[in-house]
Amino acid sequence: MQVHRCRAGVIAAIALLVVPLAVVLAWPGRPYAQPGIPLLCSWPVRVDEQTLNVFFPDAASTYWVGGIAGVPGSRFVVRGQYPAARYFSLHAYDARGNVVGALADDEIERAPGEPARYSVEVQLGRAPAAPGPNTIYTGRAAGWLVYRVYLPNDPASPTGGVGLPQLQRVLAGRVPLRPPAECAVQPPGRLANLAQDVVAQVDLPSGLADRAGSASDPPELRRATGAGLFANRHVAYLAAPISRELGEVLVMRFWAPSAQSGAATEGQLRYWSVCSNEALTTRVVACTHDQSTALTGGFATIVVSDPARRPTNAVAENGITWLPRGIADIGILIYRHMLPNPAFAEAIQNVPLDALPDDVMGIYAPATGYCTTRTFESGGPQGCLDS
Repeated sequence: MQVHRCRAGVIAAIALLVVPLAVVLAWPGRPYAQPGIPLLCSWPVRVDEQTLNVFFPDAASTYWVGGIAGVPGSRFVVRGQYPAARYFSLHAYDARGNVVGALADDEIERAPGEPARYSVEVQLGRAPAAPGPNTIYTGRAAGWLVYRVYLPNDPASPTGGVGLPQLQRVLAGRVPLRPPAECAVQPPGRLANLAQDVVAQVDLPSGLADRAGSASDPPELRRATGAGLFANRHVAYLAAPISRELGEVLVMRFWAPSAQSGAATEGQLRYWSVCSNEALTTRVVACTHDQSTALTGGFATIVVSDPARRPTNAVAENGITWLPRGIADIGILIYRHMLPNPAFAEAIQNVPLDALPDDVMGIYAPATGYCTTRTFESGGPQGCLDS
């Protein structure tokens, strides 16, 4: 069974949101270059669950965005300290939100004599035959640099206790420009209203709703690229549209991979998570990750429902992790794998694009199903999967 919703397709809405939002935040001399939107500081945009909640962020992470447009031959230098966190990275994107270069924390060499510090160059141009260390090459397209931090040791410090790195521009053949000032954090309401205005102004093409805005019973999680959505190159995604019209309760169950901080070889993955998201707004509603998910006999069981429809037995004491749905009828369920151990053949990274994961992932592949709250309360998660 399939349900079709939204004034056009979910994927079309997501992709078309990227360009106007980038324009809103970057181009001067337009209505969007209003006072209060800082354009001359290092990291003018912060994306997370509370500040600017767009492009399906993981609730256990924070993203800071800076502009890196310039003439070929220009470069940017990022100087910072290693955060106390599970993971950090630098990603360069073109103006449409497609990744063009990236470095994960374990790819960044520490500064000589200062093991807590690093320096990374972002070169606006093609990579040479012998790329330099600690260097991101953007090719011909560049627009944005994103700094990510996942699971800081201290949840009260999104930067991992070290502050944000310094972002400095160096013009071709010239001395470095003075580093820009640190950005003032924008009020959540201002950025949320900005994102909503962009979504409202997008003129979506017709004919995409049937193939992009559909949800099936049971949900079919398929490998997704995240193209045009500021995707993380170090993460692979399974995603599926979900709809409350197909059932009050959604269950997802899979054998949980091991995940540890530090080098990926210490576990099967560096990190994994499951997130409930809104489709058209691209907001994250809630996530659970490898440290916060209840396990029973090695299996993770995730339940998604409206709060009023939450089964009374969907609690951690029963080995069940509950996530709320968003407001809209159509949502998106996203399962992430980050930096797998090469020996972990069942990682999402090994699933062909747009393919179902069962053949590759085995018991690590998620099983899904809808049911009523009453069915779950009487039969548990298996009753939902069997229905």
